[in-house]
Amino acid sequence: MKNKKAQVQHVFFWIFILIAGTLILIFFISIALHQKTISEYKIASLILSDLQPILAGAMAVEETFNKVELPKAKLEFICDPNTLYSEYSVKGTGIHIETPTEIFFSPTELTHETLYTWTLQFNAPFPVSNALALTSPENLYVFIYDQSSEDSKDLAQYIYDQIPPQINIEMIEKNLINRINPIPYKNIKFVFFTEPSKIIIPEQILKKSKAIKITENAVVFLKKTTDGFSSGISYPIQKISYPSYPRDPQDFITYAAIFSADSNQFKCQIKKLLRRYDFQRRIYLDYTKKLSQQTEGTACQPIYGGIINLLSPTQTQINLTQPSKSLSSILNSAQQIEQQQNNQLEQNGCPQIY
Repeated sequence: MKNKKAQVQHVFFWIFILIAGTLILIFFISIALHQKTISEYKIASLILSDLQPILAGAMAVEETFNKVELPKAKLEFICDPNTLYSEYSVKGTGIHIETPTEIFFSPTELTHETLYTWTLQFNAPFPVSNALALTSPENLYVFIYDQSSEDSKDLAQYIYDQIPPQINIEMIEKNLINRINPIPYKNIKFVFFTEPSKIIIPEQILKKSKAIKITENAVVFLKKTTDGFSSGISYPIQKISYPSYPRDPQDFITYAAIFSADSNQFKCQIKKLLRRYDFQRRIYLDYTKKLSQQTEGTACQPIYGGIINLLSPTQTQINLTQPSKSLSSILNSAQQIEQQQNNQLEQNGCPQIY
C-alpha cells in the first residue's frame, strides 16, 4: 500500500516538474519574444527617423536622382483614394509616418536595401508641387514597342531616355517578351506603347507583373487576364509645352503612372496633387489681382484680367471625385496662362506672376 502511494506521489512530482518547467520555458520565451518585438520597433523607428529627412530633402530639389542605402526592412506605402490618408511604414511593426501633403509614386512594398528616389515637379504653369518616384533594384520596368510603328518606338525611346539610367528599364520589341528573365526581380511593370490585348505573356513573368499603356493622348492602367493584359482605367494627357521649365506636365503624369503601384495609388496621389494645386491657385490669384491693381490704366492690366479669369474657380474646376476631368481642366487653363505669361506680359514689359 505504501509502495503504491509512493509511486503515485512520484508520478505527481514529475507532473509538477513538467508543468513548472513548461511555465518557466513559456515565461522565458515570452520575455525573448517581447525583447525581440521591442528591438524590431526600435529598428523600425530608427529606419523611419533616418528615412524621413532623406525623402524630404530629395523632394525639395527638382529633377534630382538619389541612391539611398537602408538596413534590410519591408517598407510599405499606402494611399487611400477615398479618404486621401497616406503613410509609409515598416510593415508589420505599426511604426509609420503620415504623409498628408507629400506625393509618392512607388510600389506598394520595397524590401531591397537600396532605395532609388527621383524628384518630379508639376507646374500648371506655376510651380504646384514636387513629387518622388520611388523604386529599387528588385523592380524591373519593361517598355514594349512595335517595331513596325515608328511612332510607338519613338515615344518609348523618348520616355526611356528621360529616366535615370540607374533604374532597371528594358526596351523590348513586342514579339521578344520571352527573352525577359523574371528571376532576379520581385515586381515587373510593363509599359506598353502598342496594343497589349493580343500579346501573350508567359505565366512565370505574368504572375509578377502589372501594366500600363501609354499613347500620345492618355495613360491607361491595364487589367490582368489569364495570359496578358486588357484595357482598364484611362487618364488623358494633353500635349503642352512650357518654355519656362525643363519638364512638361504630361511628362509628370506619364512618369507618375509608370512608377505608381496601381491605379488606386495613382488616383490617390493625383487627388492630393489637385488639392495642392487649388491651394497654390488661390495664392497666385490673389497675387495677380494685386498686380492688376498696381498696373491700372496700363497695357498690363487687361492681361492680368485674362489670367485672373483663368485662375478663377469657375474656369478651373477642381472636383476630387473626378480627378481625370479636373486634371484636364487644369492643363487647359495652364496652357493659356503660360501663353499670356511668356508672350503678352513679357512683350509689354509687365511684372510676371511666377
